[in-house]
Amino acid sequence: MVFASCSERDGEPAVHERDSVVLSVGIASPGTRTWLDSSSDASVLPVYWSDGDCISVNGIQSSPLKVEAGEKLSQAQFELLNVEAPYSVLYPASAFSSAAADGTLRIQLPSSQEWVEGSFAPGAAVLCGRGESDAAPVSLYNLCGAVRVRLSDTEGAIITGLRLESIGDAQICGAYDLDMDNRELVPAGGGTVIGMTLPEGGTALSPTGTDFYFTLPAGNYPDGFLIRFEDAERHVLRSLWLRDSEGAEAGVTVSAGRLVTFSSLPYDPDGKEICSAADWEEFAAAYNAGSDGWQDDWLCKDGSVRIGADFTAEALTPIGTLAIELAGCGHTITLTGAVSPLVGTLTGSITGLTIAGKNTPEDPGDTGAAIFAGHVRGGHIRSCVNQAVFDLVNVSGPSKVLVGTFAGDISEGSIEDCTNEADIFVSVDISGGSKPVTVGGIVASVGELTGPVLISGCANGGKVAVSFIRPGDAATRPGHAGYGGIVGTVLAGDTSRYLTLENCTNNGAVSVGFATTPTKAASLLSGVGGIVGMALKFNSAGDNFWWFTAGTNDSFPDMSCIYMKMKGCVNNAAVSGGLVSVCSSNVPNKAYTGGLVGVLAGIKEAHIAVEGCASYGKVVGSDSGYTRVSVGNACGGLAGYAGYADFSDCTVNGPVGTLTAQSYSTSAGIGYIHLAFKLKDCSIYSDVSHIRCTNYSDGNYSMGFSISTKNINDGGIRWRMIDFDGSEITGCRFGGSFTYNEKTVAYTAVSEFGTLTMEHITDSNFEKYIWCPSFTVNNYKTDMGYSVEDKITMSNNTRI
Repeated sequence: MVFASCSERDGEPAVHERDSVVLSVGIASPGTRTWLDSSSDASVLPVYWSDGDCISVNGIQSSPLKVEAGEKLSQAQFELLNVEAPYSVLYPASAFSSAAADGTLRIQLPSSQEWVEGSFAPGAAVLCGRGESDAAPVSLYNLCGAVRVRLSDTEGAIITGLRLESIGDAQICGAYDLDMDNRELVPAGGGTVIGMTLPEGGTALSPTGTDFYFTLPAGNYPDGFLIRFEDAERHVLRSLWLRDSEGAEAGVTVSAGRLVTFSSLPYDPDGKEICSAADWEEFAAAYNAGSDGWQDDWLCKDGSVRIGADFTAEALTPIGTLAIELAGCGHTITLTGAVSPLVGTLTGSITGLTIAGKNTPEDPGDTGAAIFAGHVRGGHIRSCVNQAVFDLVNVSGPSKVLVGTFAGDISEGSIEDCTNEADIFVSVDISGGSKPVTVGGIVASVGELTGPVLISGCANGGKVAVSFIRPGDAATRPGHAGYGGIVGTVLAGDTSRYLTLENCTNNGAVSVGFATTPTKAASLLSGVGGIVGMALKFNSAGDNFWWFTAGTNDSFPDMSCIYMKMKGCVNNAAVSGGLVSVCSSNVPNKAYTGGLVGVLAGIKEAHIAVEGCASYGKVVGSDSGYTRVSVGNACGGLAGYAGYADFSDCTVNGPVGTLTAQSYSTSAGIGYIHLAFKLKDCSIYSDVSHIRCTNYSDGNYSMGFSISTKNINDGGIRWRMIDFDGSEITGCRFGGSFTYNEKTVAYTAVSEFGTLTMEHITDSNFEKYIWCPSFTVNNYKTDMGYSVEDKITMSNNTRI
């Protein structure tokens, strides 16, 4: 037992004063003091007090304990001033942080422990006890246990670095609240890594084994521990501690006052780890040179090169082509002035790495403005995080611009469980000429496929903000213009190799527009989406896609575009597309904005599948006041444009459209469509705001979709083909309201708005508000041989 009492000192009776107390502290249970006598042959190893030990009583520190060299002290006396019963006793005194009004103690466990031969460090084992009066006994109880690993080496390797890491998120150091009644430590914010301070010059391993002890808060650690040894040659041994006996509970249980031992390990080190900017430069130089020497130094037995610590650099020399795994091991590289991706071309993998700082790329074109990999060619990026802000101001030099946090473009491979937490700001000067531009929160472009591409479990939390500078009278434009919260543009895909986009989330606003108001038309196709900007195939000229190119009735081009799958993706942020400029119906200026996808152009025989996706953010086609918009601006809660695409079990619940600038069509579902599609079991609820275009349709707003019915015989550039065979809208739920300009207005003038709610929509006119024709041309039915209504099946749809 441990007693708190008055006692004799120096042969004289102690004076029982309130301002001076001597606590006599003895054995409470095995293992309750401060250094371990591992030389003992006893089955229960004794633990003794150490010279200089101090306790804390009611937050007051005692005088240091005096212990003679070689003395094994199991009972000690501590003198304190200005303490009164009841006593809350804590060892060591340095662990005390603060006391709450209710008596709860906040303690602090250090993130570094000292190596002591044959023992854990003095002060590492935290004890607590409570006494109600001077006469009542006080027992001290362990709050921690100890773990030991034994490492042996016949050649006497010198260990210069050692740390213990809890796998998962289990706290093992830092702040804890002490539940004195239950003798438990409650995590209150701290770390998952404890380092060990070794003697100067390191610790030599012996052939029979050298012991290393850590003390840890008592508890179960279901994912176990990882211990990292580094020797004088900078080679590393990483050992995973898990209880592996059959039927045992997963992980490692550390019991208060108990010692957990692990089998002796022979020292068989792995490759070096990259722990600094100098390490990276050394590795990059060796790897890029292509010599075999880098393998002897850096390659681990599992085929990876590992990051071993957080570090900061202004910029790092990129790896040309990385064909192995770069394992981040949960560490962060902070780049304060990155000008190129960490890897030029990735055929291997990057895992578990966070990159922070700022990225201002020198070449956002051929290299790609990415922080992880410029080009992914069969490689994989998994469980990585980007925290590096992208800031591209007045970019004018490169012939194209690709901006994606994890990859500029990907032709085969995967990006899985990755998160972008940083904003992307891109300003492109196109005064000198048109150029392809595409920006994505995760990857810029998917194209030139050599195999399947998977983007899964990724999230974008940063803004994607893009603007263009051009003289007002210039006809220059950004081509291949796709901008998405996850992917900018998808340029290729068929049923043998295609993009699968699943369980991705966008939480960052996506906005695109001109920094200077244009006054002259320029041929432009753009798509802005919460998940994907554009998914389509361009024509041979590379400046548009087939359906908008010129031709005669007898020269229809191949109508096939791409195939892809999208499942379980969610957009929670605002999407705004403002690239529409002055145009007429004879110029293919098309700017599409969608909650999920700006432009989605599939294959007739194999529609693009969109399943279980949702958009909850506001979708605006354009908030700027341009002149004649014509067919240049359409927006939808699901997609701005969709053709040969099927939506099933999808949801829209957010406002669509604007009352500050006119647009061609606005829909809660699909803004603009002229090819077969399906809406099945979707729930579409939106407040739709719309100003109709000058001299164009009377009803270009809807809850489901808007249809272009202007045919090729009406002159100029028109839809090349209209095909609704097999289209259907079944099992969908529609609701919301319409705010609509009821009269044709001149340019952007606004007048006589009317509000239509679901109360005005009856069973007899319900389908009128599900879909609408964007053009009503007199000869349409004659030329096409059928009406749109005859080709679209509607059944089991309800109002909400």
